[in-house]
Amino acid sequence: QTSGYKRIREETSFPVDDLPQKLDLKNLLTSLPFTFTQHPELLGLLVTERTTFYIETGVKVDLDQSSYLGITDYELEIE
Repeated sequence: QTSGYKRIREETSFPVDDLPQKLDLKNLLTSLPFTFTQHPELLGLLVTERTTFYIETGVKVDLDQSSYLGITDYELEIE
């Protein structure tokens, strides 16, 4: 969900054992929203700085500042 400057995202987790043992690269590459060329070029660089706080036992807070393509954004993650 996006509301103004706030974005809420629900994430899910699952055991690594649930991942497929093989990837069908032909179907995977054709389903991507972009195409590959013979001469790829670097469009930009992503730099993320992270500060982690442990506010109590079992509660971790990460604050990220990411910069890419002239944009800076921030992410607050509470686990």
